[in-house]
Amino acid sequence: MKATLAEIMVAQQALLKLEKLPGKVAYKLGVLAADLGDQVEVMNKVRNDLIRKHGTPDESGQPMIKANTPEMKKFSDEWAEVLEQEIEIKLDGKIQLPGEIQVEPMTLFNLRKFVEVV
Repeated sequence: MKATLAEIMVAQQALLKLEKLPGKVAYKLGVLAADLGDQVEVMNKVRNDLIRKHGTPDESGQPMIKANTPEMKKFSDEWAEVLEQEIEIKLDGKIQLPGEIQVEPMTLFNLRKFVEVV
């Protein structure tokens, strides 16, 4: 299954909100969370590198980018390119969640690429 890095970032956060699931489903979601977590870790490194590239050190020496500046525009453009990349996720079809699951609609929306309620 292919997914953009933006979809992965959103889904990885949503996975943290799922709990009290049957063992088989919990395991599949755990494997997915680990795979997505690895991708998010790389994305965070790239994001931090872009901040260092386009930012300037603040008083404490940490790089930062001021809003509404040419540097913010350059950072945003490069970061958008990163998020648009598609990668292959090791997932054979969507993970089926039990119909009686109680979860916020936004959580399910953010996971729509990877799960379905049956």
